[in-house]
Amino acid sequence: MDSRTFDRWTASIAEQRSRRATLGLLGGLALAGFVSPRLARGAQRSDRDGDGLFDDDETDVYGTNPDFYDTDGDGSGDGEEVYYGTNPLDPSSYTEVVGNGNDLGLSDPADPSNTIDIAPATCFGSGYPCDFDAQCCAGSLCCWDGVSLRTECLDVSAYGGQCPY
Repeated sequence: MDSRTFDRWTASIAEQRSRRATLGLLGGLALAGFVSPRLARGAQRSDRDGDGLFDDDETDVYGTNPDFYDTDGDGSGDGEEVYYGTNPLDPSSYTEVVGNGNDLGLSDPADPSNTIDIAPATCFGSGYPCDFDAQCCAGSLCCWDGVSLRTECLDVSAYGGQCPY
């Protein structure tokens, strides 16, 4: 629709002098406001198991089961494992990336009386994407790269132990 036609159409609706036309316009707007959020909600991608991964990504990208929060049964959700870069299909690949990586004394989901010793995570070298300093190797920090919206591990020894940006 060209702009002149749209302007004429808009002006004709706005200049309605009858009560019936005004009520019809208001009713149409109310109906549109009621229906459109429901249509938008229906178009959203689903995550049946609530693990943070969309169902189609689980089946097509990661190979995990969209009906199970923790496909490999290691006590960590599939989305969390993807976030931390571990394999959501391998129960032995998950390492906790919290604090300094020492024994965290976490409970085994299968037997709460048994605690799990979790090895420290492998550190990331310079240039590797990161989310926080503990992911980077010693002498490196998780710094903004100064150009994009990305953060990466950076050797900060030349910058006085701080991120340059």
